[in-house]
Amino acid sequence: MKAMLFLVLSVALFCCGPVMAQTALTIQSISETALEATYANADTENGNKVINPGGDLILHFKNPGASAAVVTVTAQKTSKNVPGLGPLTKASITCNLAAGEDCFVGPLNTEFWNLGGSVFMTFSGVGSGDVDIAALRPTKP
Repeated sequence: MKAMLFLVLSVALFCCGPVMAQTALTIQSISETALEATYANADTENGNKVINPGGDLILHFKNPGASAAVVTVTAQKTSKNVPGLGPLTKASITCNLAAGEDCFVGPLNTEFWNLGGSVFMTFSGVGSGDVDIAALRPTKP
């Protein structure tokens, strides 16, 4: 059994390279009393992830840099058959951020966006190292 597990891991590393851990973000709660959000810098090497327990996660991406960046929030489930409507398809969300732009994504439904309880995002483009992220969730009264 141990030999089989070693073989599987060896093949995965040879085929696909080492699996890097995404940098985790901390959720900040929004309430009636307001929130001065704290932003984390994008992990352009490994991507970022954040837990999404209630399907009400909102992500805010800012590009304060001088070059464009692309943010991709990865859809984990891309289709579902909806009775009476037929197939519903989802694609990953892409935000094309020019210098100085920002975008909001969400709320993110757990069925389509979660993998192991988390939402995953990646970054590309010359300005991707400048992207800042806040993970926000409304406080339920």
